[in-house]
Amino acid sequence: MTLGCTLPIHDAGREIFREVTSEMDALLNSLRSAPAMPTADHSEIPTTPGVYLFSKGDEALYVGQTRNLRTRLNNHTNPLSRENKASFAFLVAKTEARKAGVDLSRTRKVLEGDEDFARHFGEAKLGVAEMDVRFIQMEGAISRSIFEIYASLTLDTLLYNSFETH
Repeated sequence: MTLGCTLPIHDAGREIFREVTSEMDALLNSLRSAPAMPTADHSEIPTTPGVYLFSKGDEALYVGQTRNLRTRLNNHTNPLSRENKASFAFLVAKTEARKAGVDLSRTRKVLEGDEDFARHFGEAKLGVAEMDVRFIQMEGAISRSIFEIYASLTLDTLLYNSFETH
């Protein structure tokens, strides 16, 4: 079957998508009911793949996925993490810096070196470390990717989950 061009549509791929998306509500319920506390307060964070959610009280803020939950959550909450490791804090810092009139038209590396922005970034990293995080383990890369988007849309975390990568 084709849709307006000669590229074939593979029914097996459609079936995989249907199967994966049929699990989204159950996964969301698992994520929402997972223990929520700051990263440092979790007794053990596995080194397995999964999806995580940062929140403040009842407000969901950021959904992410990773191949290693422990490493990724530590990167997000480490005060020494750079802009490419603490990406959620970087986004929070950009939001706050924009309000303060900081010029954000520069690259991430240049912004990180800017004194005014660096102050916002440092505060954001501390703030993210204090936020509750919950997570679920998920092995399948396709399921994780689709679920990250589904959870972001459903929990309305689009202020920080824009999915713009470059």
